[in-house]
Order: sequence, then structure tokens, then C-alpha cells
Amino acid sequence: MELREKNQQILKDKVNLQRFKIVMRTSAQNIFANFLAATFFLFFFWNTQPEIIKIWYACVIIIYLIRLITHLIYLNKQFLFKHTIWKNLFVLQILISGFFWTILMLFLFPNDSLAIQMLFAFVFAGICSGAVSSLSAIKRISLMFVVILLVPLGMRLLMVNQLTQQLLAGIVLALLILQVIAILRINKTITQSIETQVYYEIATDQLQISEKFYGTIFESAPVGIFKYNTSLVIEDCNDKFATILSVDKDKINGLSFHEVTDRRILPAIQSPFNNKIGFYEGEYKVQLSNKTIWLILRTAPILNKDGLVISAVGIVEDLTEQRDAHKRIEFLAYHDLLTHLPNRILLTDRLNQAAVRTQRHPYKGALLFLDLDRFKNINDSLGHQIGDLLIQKVARRIMQSVRKEDTVSRVGADEFVILLPELSNDNDIAYNQARIVCNKIHNLLKKPFRIKEYLLHTSACIGVTIFTEGTESADDILRHADTAMNQAKKNGQGSVHFYHKEMDILMRKRLALENDLRTAITKEELMLYYQPIVAIESNEIIGAEILLRWKHPQYGFIFPIDFINIAEDTGLISPIGDWVINTACKQLAIWQKNNQFALKHLSINISPKQLKEEHFYQRIMDIIKLNQVDIEPLVFEVTESIFIDDFDNIVKKMKSFRNAGIHFSIDDFGTGYSSLSYLRTLPLDYLKIDREFIKDVTTDKNSAAIVETMLDIATHFQLQVVAEGVETEEHVQYLKNLNCPYFQGHYCQPALPVQEFEELFQ
Repeated sequence: MELREKNQQILKDKVNLQRFKIVMRTSAQNIFANFLAATFFLFFFWNTQPEIIKIWYACVIIIYLIRLITHLIYLNKQFLFKHTIWKNLFVLQILISGFFWTILMLFLFPNDSLAIQMLFAFVFAGICSGAVSSLSAIKRISLMFVVILLVPLGMRLLMVNQLTQQLLAGIVLALLILQVIAILRINKTITQSIETQVYYEIATDQLQISEKFYGTIFESAPVGIFKYNTSLVIEDCNDKFATILSVDKDKINGLSFHEVTDRRILPAIQSPFNNKIGFYEGEYKVQLSNKTIWLILRTAPILNKDGLVISAVGIVEDLTEQRDAHKRIEFLAYHDLLTHLPNRILLTDRLNQAAVRTQRHPYKGALLFLDLDRFKNINDSLGHQIGDLLIQKVARRIMQSVRKEDTVSRVGADEFVILLPELSNDNDIAYNQARIVCNKIHNLLKKPFRIKEYLLHTSACIGVTIFTEGTESADDILRHADTAMNQAKKNGQGSVHFYHKEMDILMRKRLALENDLRTAITKEELMLYYQPIVAIESNEIIGAEILLRWKHPQYGFIFPIDFINIAEDTGLISPIGDWVINTACKQLAIWQKNNQFALKHLSINISPKQLKEEHFYQRIMDIIKLNQVDIEPLVFEVTESIFIDDFDNIVKKMKSFRNAGIHFSIDDFGTGYSSLSYLRTLPLDYLKIDREFIKDVTTDKNSAAIVETMLDIATHFQLQVVAEGVETEEHVQYLKNLNCPYFQGHYCQPALPVQEFEELFQ
């Protein structure tokens, strides 16, 4: 509604402007006619009323000069003022002109001369007629001027009170009415003419705007647009359409759709001439450019005023990039980005399908879970780029080991899963088929990988599960293969392990222990036991090794060998280790405060993962400070496996502890990665001989030789020796003969709770 009113106001303003322009164009004629009439009266009254006529004429000349100057300025410099100001100025000048004509009549109108009275009536009638012809475009101005001239004249004639003058007054009144009617008619005609012209100009402007608007749309649209006739010949198209087809625009115009080789779009092209909307979506091969695109085509008829189809328009969208992107996204959703192998999602889908097929057919299937050995070392030392290239080459070699119907999937950084569906229905044969694939993979991985300037070697641990008869879900099958792979890793590099149901029982027990271990500290289920360390010469207890026990509410006492690995795998080793050290320091502080048991040696086992933690040193020193303990007796026992990785950093941390006053001992010496360079480099104080060498020392020459050698090495490196697993008097006597200073084992005492350990000193 507001827009309609606004358009009507714009139309009205344009009409008023044109009216004023018409008046201004004829204004000079009106000025000239009035000037002649004023000059006539000047000569007529020059002898009878010279003073009055001269003054009046001078004023009239000034007024008409002002009007003439205003007229000339308007014609040349309309922009000086707004239209309303020019109009108000013109109206004021017209009124002043009419006012002076009335003054002339009032001062010079004779009461006794009919001839002069008629002269006034004749001249005024002429002036009014001129005003009607020149001012009628603006109805208000022309009516005001005519009324100003004729009404006073008619009133003066009526005041004479004679029949002749009264008749003349009637004629003037009739003339006034005729002049008003003429003004109204002329104004209406002019207005209609102006409105017609304005409507035409507006329509022309709108047509030009529409042409520009639709031309802009046609050329700037992000879609291809083309127009074609009833003969299916393209008459025009925009640049976007030519770009989509990769064809010059000049070659497209004039092209007939009857000549195209890819005729899949013809039904959509022909639909508009059946007065229907056409549509096509799909591939299209462009004949002129030999380009294949994926497009959406919409066509529609163009009708004339009678509703007949005279041509048609087509709109084309190129969806090739979007479709390629969608395919790429879909591919990435189901494939690994690095190797382009199926990912876990696609593997699970295919595994479900394979499991379902085993219900309909007597086939067995196998799932191989493969984990690369030493990949982390390669990735960390040579960088992720080398690691990624290695993964890609490993993937290609694995693909060489399987059939086309098999699926190789990457499910982790260095983990692959191979699905072997439809193996033999004979269990033994299926196992053998899976093992053959494992052997192929191992043989291919044995060959070195040349990556840039590096020659890399790797192997893999493979866990295998055989599934059949659809009794297991995809998740179960994958979990079983993962379980078997973890066992293969425990067996050593390059191992293969087949899943069996007993492994599930062990895994469930392990999971239950893991959950219970998380609350073992808060529930006070963990306990420290103390195994005495005895001086072999005096048979005196000089210290103890602290051993951790877990009093499980269901399984009873659990030894560290059964749960320390769980703690290390889950990260629980850190809080458990801190608890052990804090509890041991607290107990040692009590003994030291009460001057009890002057222990020279209190050893605590430290996990490799503890010693590798960034803030381990500071935490331990905070515990020692909190308990205000003298740390001279403290000995941290570490195994030789701790030095396999990150040797320099481990040595640095050990030296920090050694500088603080804590001693170190190598536990189970001779069972791990023994190296004399360790003994030369490490800040060690003690060496512990493993029980495996002690138990047969009196009956086996090899064991005896090993023990003697260890004692010689310890003497050379000035290390104190503690022999573990001493069970008999023969063991004690043998070690005494070799000058072994300390031992521990059941010959003295097994590990004891703190209260029973304290009783040994009473």
C-alpha cells in the first residue's frame, strides 16, 4: 500500500513539473501581450491622467522586466532553485501583475463614459483570454488571474447603476464564466496530455530498467542460460553456458539439438513445446568439446500474448565439482586418507556381510589383526613423513598377499586388519589358509624398504581369529583378533597367534582386575611386604626389599607379576608407585624417629614407566621432604629392560637421584639385556643376581660359572651384590665361599607384613 501511494505521488510530482514547464515556456508571450496592453493604456490616458498613468506604467514595466528576467534565468539555470521555489516565485509575480491591472481600473475607470468603460472591458477580456491560453496548464494560477481582473471590473460596472452598464457587467460575468470553463477544459486536456506523456516516459524507463535488469541476470547469472526456437535451434546464450560446455559462444548460437550425439537431454528440450516444464539430471557428453559433465537442465516455454509457445529457455547447472567433491567425501568417510584402504567403518560393514554369508553357506572366514614392530621408533627418529611413506609401502605389500575378494583395512597408525571371507568349511584347512596368508605377509615384510636415503626393516605381529556360522558379531570378531594380536606381541616380534576361547576368559579377568585396581588404593587393598636382606658373614638382617601385595576381596592375595603389567598399560603405575614410595618412606621415618632397626638397605622396585615420567624426580623429592626421612638407606631397584629406550635420559634422571642420596640397584642381573657398558656408565651401587642362577648353583656347572662371573664383574666395578632366591644351607655356604656379601630368600625369611618384619628384631 505504501509503495502504491509513493508511486502515485511520484506521478503527481512529474505531472505538476510538466505543467509548470508549459506555463514557463509560454510565459514570454503573456509578458509581451500584457506589455502591449499596458503601453496602449499609457498612450490612451497620457493627456487626461498623465501623472497616474506614468507611475502605474513604470511599476508595470518593472514587474514585467522582473518576470522576463526570471523567465530567462529559469530557461538557462533551472537547477538554481527547487521546482517549488520557482513555482511560488511565478505565482507571486502573476498576482502582483493582476493587482496592478486592478489598480489601473480603480483609479482610471470613468463613471460617465460608456466608451471608455467598454474599452476597459474589451482590453481586460483580451488580457484574460491571453492568460487562459498561456496559464491554463496551472489551473490555480489562471483562475486567480482571471478572477483578479474580471470580478473588480464587473463590480465597478454594477456600481454605475445604469441599464447599459449593468448589461455590460452581465457580459463581463458571462465572460468570466466562459473563461473559467475554458480554463478547466484546457487544463484537463493539458493534464491528460502530460499524464499520457509521463506514463509513456515511466513505461519506457521501466522497460529500459527491465531490459537492463534481465540482461544483467542473463549475463551475470551463476548458471548457464540459453534460448532456443521451435526448431530446437539455439538463438542466444550467456557466457556461463559457454563456460560450462567449454565451447566458444559463437559456436553455440545456431546449434541445433537435433544434431547432438548425446540424446539423453532431448525429452527435456522438447517438453516446453508441449507446454510442459522439462527436467534432466545426469551425465552429458558435450559434442563440441568432448567434455563429460554432470548437469541439471530445466526448460520452460516462452509464450506470446495469445498464450502460444513461440520459443523456450533452458537453465543449466554444472554439478560436476559438487558431485566429485561428494564422491571424495564419501570415499574419505569409508577409506583411510593415507593408504586409501578401507577404514574401520567399511571394514565393519564388510565383516558383517561376511558373518551373515556364513549363515547361508558352510564357509569359514578369518580376520587377521596386524601390528607393525618398531614402527614407533622409526616414526619418532626419522619423522612422520618417512613413517607415512613406510605405511604406504607396507599397505601395498599386504595387498600383494591377499585375494581380490579379501579386504585389507587400516585401523590405526601402524595397525592393519585383513578380512579373508569364504575360506574352506573344514576347520583345519581354514586355519592353514589363514596361516599361509600370514606367512606371505611375513615374507614380503622381511624384504627391506627403500625410502629416500634410508633402508628400513620391519616385521609384524599378527593375531588371527576364525569365525563361522554367524555366531559372532563383527565387534566380537574384531575384538578376538585384537586379543590374539596382543598375545602375539607378548610372544615377540614377527609372531602369529590364533585366538581361542580361553583367551576371552583371561581378558575378562584382566578387565575385571583393571577396574578393581583403579580403586585398590582408596579401598586400602594394597599392602607392603618386607623381605629381609641378610649379611652372609654375620647372618644379620641389614635391610629389606619392599614387595607390593594386593589383597583382592574376591581372589585373595595377588602378586605384582599378575597386576603390574595392567598398571603400566593403564597408567595406574604412577599413582600406585607414588603410594608405595610414600608408604615406605613413612614407615622408614617412623623407624628412624624411634631409633629402631638401623637398616642400611631398603630397596623399592621402580617401574621403567615411572622413571621415564617427566615430573617423577620432583614428586619423589616432595614425598621424601613431606615424610622428613633420611634417604641414605633408600635403594631404587630397576630392571635391565629400562635401558632399551631413551638411555641418555634415563641415565640423567638416575644421576639426579644419585646426587640427592638415593642408591640404585640392577635387579635380576643376567636375565635381560646385559651389557658391561651399563655397569660402566650407570650410577649403580648394587647388583642383584637372579634366583634362576642361584637355584642350581650347587648342581649345575654353568649356573655356578655364571654366578662366579657376576661376582667378579661386581668386584671389578666396586658394586655390592645381593643374591636372590637363597633357599638352602648349601646355597649360603657356596655364596660365602665366593665372598658374596648379601642374600635374601626363604632360607632366612619370606616377605613379611610390617608387624611380622619388626618382630624379627625383637
